[in-house]
Amino acid sequence: PGLLANLQWRPTELTKVDLSATLGITETASATESGTTSWGASATVTQAVRDNLDLIGGATFSSARSNAGTDETYGAKAGLAWKLNPFVTWSLMYEGTWYDSAAAGSDYDEHQLMGSVILQR
Repeated sequence: PGLLANLQWRPTELTKVDLSATLGITETASATESGTTSWGASATVTQAVRDNLDLIGGATFSSARSNAGTDETYGAKAGLAWKLNPFVTWSLMYEGTWYDSAAAGSDYDEHQLMGSVILQR
């Protein structure tokens, strides 16, 4: 169970801003622990540089609190989407994730570089 809110704003014809917020409660199988409360927020901005080229950037934050402590995750992304024609889009995206755990020695960083081809009819 939880809540989800999304908002899309277009300050100009060339700019799109997507905002999202979540709140949730997750059950646990442990007899010594109550449920985990989690919340998160994200923002993504898409800017059309040309009719067929979009720049994309965004950031995320999430936090989960349990009896063991609070785990936090930070994220960032940047990329571009090139519309080759009305049916084919090529994209390249970098995404970074930084996890800060309440448990000692459980932190990690993750970095991804993704390329894609989207075919539409």
